Amino acid sequence: MKSLSNQATSLINAGEPVTHFDLVGAVLNNPATTQGGAFDPKTMRIRLKILDKLAEATGGDEAQAALEDAEYNELQAAVAKHNWPTMHPDLLAFSDSFQAS
Repeated sequence: MKSLSNQATSLINAGEPVTHFDLVGAVLNNPATTQGGAFDPKTMRIRLKILDKLAEATGGDEAQAALEDAEYNELQAAVAKHNWPTMHPDLLAFSDSFQAS
């Protein structure tokens, strides 16, 4: 089991601050991060389960979500495949945090 923190970033999207949970959502909703570039039912189930856990976590920027190993491995693989549309130190730090685990 791994714990995921909803860390704040200095990024702003549509006037709202972006957190790590927001970045996880962007990664998991990107079909380019899947095997074959599309969502099969198995991938959808695990990714939706992760997103549900993030939505249920409370505490704002201090929120924590506990992920099963299989869920964390799916997220880690998706982050490794994700390409960001812009360069930013916070995006690099987010991506790097999954390589170090």
